[in-house]
Amino acid sequence: MMWELLWKSIVYIISFFVPKNKRIWIFGSWTGNTFSDNSKYLYLHIIEYHPEIRCVYICKDRKIVQNLKLENKEAYYYYSMKGCLLSMHASVAFITSEHCDVNAFCCARILYIQLFHGTPIKKIYADVFANHNLSLPKWKVVLFKKIFKYLDSVGQNDYITIASPNVAPSFESAFKTTRNRLLVTGLARTDAYIKPSSNRYIIDLKDRLDGPLITYLPTHRNYGRHTPGYIDIMENLDYINQILKEKNIYMLYKPHFNELKNLNNNISNYNHIIIPKDDECMSDVYAFTPYCDLLITDYSSIYLDYLLADKPIVFFNYDFIDYKNSERDFYYDYNQVTPGPKCYNWTDTINESLRLLKNDDTAEQRSMICEFFHKYKDGNSCERIYQEVSSIIFK
Repeated sequence: MMWELLWKSIVYIISFFVPKNKRIWIFGSWTGNTFSDNSKYLYLHIIEYHPEIRCVYICKDRKIVQNLKLENKEAYYYYSMKGCLLSMHASVAFITSEHCDVNAFCCARILYIQLFHGTPIKKIYADVFANHNLSLPKWKVVLFKKIFKYLDSVGQNDYITIASPNVAPSFESAFKTTRNRLLVTGLARTDAYIKPSSNRYIIDLKDRLDGPLITYLPTHRNYGRHTPGYIDIMENLDYINQILKEKNIYMLYKPHFNELKNLNNNISNYNHIIIPKDDECMSDVYAFTPYCDLLITDYSSIYLDYLLADKPIVFFNYDFIDYKNSERDFYYDYNQVTPGPKCYNWTDTINESLRLLKNDDTAEQRSMICEFFHKYKDGNSCERIYQEVSSIIFK
């Protein structure tokens, strides 16, 4: 641990003296382990529409790096010499979670653009962890992290992209930042709801099915260590599959990636419950949810993005009190910002889903909530982010 801290700190000091190239921009997501989320969509957009920018994806997963290279896209292993050198020269780093989404130990004097991973309704970061480093620990630690910025995993973002000025107070509070550091651009990944990519797997799947396709996307609990939602569906698979079959509904169940490792193989025995394959077309929820007819969720911010699809949402919030008391409090009144029926068991959840598929009486309420949480609904968020960052870098 000490040796790692030492060599990373040496590399970080060296990176102070490496000249920056304004046209090299690096991207990463989820501590460098995935090709996903807002970083993915912005990276692909800039590659396609702004070839004058050298976009480089930094990742710890060698398979992801290899696949991107096979598509003639520039990507490097997190600790590779080439990846580290390019990060030293880069002027901008786009992240969706923490500074370590990219190889931050190479990134002195870089502009961090926090794309984040959604509009939170649950409290996050400084609003959750009283002793988190954003809330200013002892002065020596603060001074050290000011000098070695890469050690401050979620603090000191230069700018943060948000979907609406109405959500600015929660971001200011959670990130201990100021309003002028928030860019109201929309979220890069939500462009997929206005301009969905062609997903042959899901299109072919829907063609084969003789009923509507819904999706269940629960949030994770306690960072994957204890998950009532996961236990609930796994203990009721026979029952859930049976009532889905009776109603002639098919359900895509996408666990939070923190919990995916807990799934066993017996899920494949159920013909009305579909677990997305672990490949690009189905592991990315924004590649398949635009094609789903209805969303079931609980407290995940995915529903705020799904509002742009203008399709029904059912909230399976059976553990609301326990979740609020033991996991996270909320920035908003949950019942006021969730436009759909609230259900506490699987029978009601699927019955309400069927009802809304036949007669969607929540469209007006969804529209009101969408207006509050989304300033833009045009599918051009990626381009706005590019223009905003360009105006900062090339001013």
